[in-house]
Amino acid sequence: MQRHGQPPHQQGDVTRVHTSEQAKTEPAQPPGRRESEPIRPPEQGESKPIRPSEPTRPLGREDGGPVRTVVAAVAGGAAAVFQAVARLRHGRPLHPDGLVLDAALALHGASRPRGAAFLDEPADLRGVARLSRAAGLPPPLPDILGLALRWRTSAAPDGGTGEVTAELLLATTGHTLLGRRLLRPATRWSPGMYGSLLPYAAGGGHVLLGVVARWPGPPAGLAALRRASEGGPLRFDLVVASPLGPWERFGTLTLTGPARSDAAEPTRFDPVRNPIPGLPPTGLLQWARGPIYGASERVPDHDALP
Repeated sequence: MQRHGQPPHQQGDVTRVHTSEQAKTEPAQPPGRRESEPIRPPEQGESKPIRPSEPTRPLGREDGGPVRTVVAAVAGGAAAVFQAVARLRHGRPLHPDGLVLDAALALHGASRPRGAAFLDEPADLRGVARLSRAAGLPPPLPDILGLALRWRTSAAPDGGTGEVTAELLLATTGHTLLGRRLLRPATRWSPGMYGSLLPYAAGGGHVLLGVVARWPGPPAGLAALRRASEGGPLRFDLVVASPLGPWERFGTLTLTGPARSDAAEPTRFDPVRNPIPGLPPTGLLQWARGPIYGASERVPDHDALP
């Protein structure tokens, strides 16, 4: 990971994502666009727009008592269901097929400190991304679209020499105060909003993470996505928001081909075991993800099953 100084044209950046449903979608940001210009997540249908590490602290420990007991029971039941579906599918219970691309994250920092290096400090990060359809329904049927990210980053807040693997899972959501908490089926890869749904702890508070796809997206099929990646980089805005605050850009995400299938050797992600340093998943629902991921990972893929 290479850290760098803040580029001159991004100093003093204060960029927020507007939530007006009527505002016209902007096209992909050209090289000369000023960071201070407002942006908003475009709507579907608009024409343009590695070694696992443990969580930094146990999830949900602050939420004890009967509520946690109920959530644990629900998580256990969901894990059993996911494991059964994985066995029936001979592989992933969700997002069974996808494409993997190279990922570059260019961070310039949010306009105000958020209490996490990933959100506050300039950095250039390299990794991989996987785009997929959650239910595996054939196009043109709508489906929840997923974007999984993995990269190597400094384990120390001060940018020390040690590195860890960090992962982030996103899915198509809305972008309003309510919509950012709801999954949203989509028919195109872009334009649109991919959000974390669940919160992360940062600076004594909570934040939601996301990316805004702004390239002229093809229909949400893997063949169309492969063709789009052959035509050039796929660009996204990296955004952050407090649970009740506006979205703000803190960097960009660029995906480049060649796009490759991971059907033979599935690429697995687990943001609970591989959290972003300084941004641990928080809350009971985040804590409940662990058993579900573990159950699906214990099922062999494809021909490895009896």
